[in-house]
Amino acid sequence: MIRVLVVDDSPTMREMLIAILSGDPEVAVVGVAADGDEAVEKTVALQPDLVTMDIRMPRLDGVSAIRAIMHDQPTPIVVLCSDSNDRTLNISFNALKAGALEVVEKPRISSLDDVRTFGSHFLSTIKLMAEVKVVRQLVGSSGEFLSHSLPSDEHSRVSRPVIDAVAICSSTGGPAALEFLFRHIPESFPAPIAVVQHISEGFLHGLVEWLKKTSCLDVRVAENGERAEPATVYFAPEDYHLAFSAPGVFAYSDEPAVRSHRPSGEVLFASVAGVYGARGMGVMLTGMGEDGVDGLDALARRGGIVLAQDEATSAIFGMPRAVVERGCCTEVLSLDRMARRIVYWTHGGPYGGGATV
Repeated sequence: MIRVLVVDDSPTMREMLIAILSGDPEVAVVGVAADGDEAVEKTVALQPDLVTMDIRMPRLDGVSAIRAIMHDQPTPIVVLCSDSNDRTLNISFNALKAGALEVVEKPRISSLDDVRTFGSHFLSTIKLMAEVKVVRQLVGSSGEFLSHSLPSDEHSRVSRPVIDAVAICSSTGGPAALEFLFRHIPESFPAPIAVVQHISEGFLHGLVEWLKKTSCLDVRVAENGERAEPATVYFAPEDYHLAFSAPGVFAYSDEPAVRSHRPSGEVLFASVAGVYGARGMGVMLTGMGEDGVDGLDALARRGGIVLAQDEATSAIFGMPRAVVERGCCTEVLSLDRMARRIVYWTHGGPYGGGATV
C-alpha cells in the first residue's frame, strides 16, 4: 500500500486528488494539508510514502516546503503545476531543484474523460515515484549536490583524442542535475552538447528557459538540419528522436520509440558513436530504466568517452547503474565532479587550459 499525503490549498483540487487516489486499491490517502507549513508538519508526523505538492500556497510556498521536507523527512514528492506559463514552469523547475522528483500539470477539467485521462497518468506517476529511495544528503541547503564519493584524479594526464561532441541522457532527477552541470561548464566550452531529457509533454520549453537563466551556455531546442555550435546546449524536441547525421549536423526522426522513449538516448548515443567515434562523449545522468545503455556501449567500443553519474548524487541510479553494469564507463562520477571531467576530456588540459569550472 502506497501512503500519500495530499497538499493543496484548493478544497476542490484536494477532493479530486483524494477521489482519484482512493479509487486505486494500492493507494491510501493518509492525510491532507492546505499550506506548506502544514505539509512539513504532517510529513514528519505521518511519514507518508509520497507527497503530492501544490506550489502556490499561503504561509509557506511549495518550493520552501519541499526544501524543509527534504531536510527533515526526505520523501518522494510529486509537484502539481497549475498551468504551463513561463513563470509557473520556472517555479516548478525550482521545485525539482529543491528535491521534488516529478512535475505533473493539473488537469483542465471539461468532461469526465478529462478526469479519467489525468487520473490514469497521475496514478502511474505516483506508483513509479513512490518506489524512489530519496536521501537527505542528495541536495544541500544552497541547492548544491553533495556526495560522499572518493575524488577522481582530476589532474591525471592520459593520451586521449580531442572530444568534438558531447551527448547527455537523463530522466527523473535530470532537470536539477542538468541545471547544476551547465552552471559549472564555462562559456569557452569548445564543443556542442546534445541532450535527451525524458520529460512530460508541454514542459520542455519551460526547462530550456529555466536553464538559460543559470548557465553561461546558450540553451535551445535543436532544429532539424541545424549546425551545432560550441558552448551551446541542444535539447531533443518533444516526440522526435535527435541524432547527429554528420559531424556538427542535427537530424530529427519520427521512428518508433526505443525502450518506450521518443526522444531516446539510444538514438542520440548511437549517432555519436557512428559519426564521431573516439572523438565523441556520452554522459548518463540520473533516471529510471536503461535508455541509452546500448548506444553508450557502442560509443565505448569505438573509443569514445563514457561518463556516468554515481549513486550518491543520482535521484535514481537506474540508467547510470545499467551503464556501470554493462562495463562501458570511462569514469563514474559524483555530479559535483562531472563538469570538471567533461571539461578535462574536451580540452588539452585538466581544466580546459586554465578555465575556471
